[in-house]
Amino acid sequence: MNQTPEIQTVTIDRLKWARGGINGSPRLLNKDGNMCCLGFACNQLFRVAPETMFGKCEPSEVLLDKTFLTGPSMFPTVQDELGCSTMCNEAMRVNDSLFLDTRMERDEDAPMTESSREEILTKLFASEGIQLVFEN
Repeated sequence: MNQTPEIQTVTIDRLKWARGGINGSPRLLNKDGNMCCLGFACNQLFRVAPETMFGKCEPSEVLLDKTFLTGPSMFPTVQDELGCSTMCNEAMRVNDSLFLDTRMERDEDAPMTESSREEILTKLFASEGIQLVFEN
């Protein structure tokens, strides 16, 4: 009997979400107590404690000794030199960007809207079996 894989959910509180120049520097957890999208994911999916995430920029900085291979494929075996997957790098780019862009071409006349950012991140996380929910 085939089982449907469980969809994992990450809830992003817009009031505590550090992105694109809003709510402080985009860190897993910044000095203002706000998190980037990957900070919410590390905390909720992998139970990484806030004190471990504080000031860190990338999941690879806090998940090195975790058994994350049993979690979502957000952190696959194939990684860049810093230990980040393609998905993580793309999530950081979208989370932090002030402008809407199409991969290599940057259109500085088209600011990244909140709805665009949320839509892109929702699709990106969904590709890894993770549902993003935005609140507040």
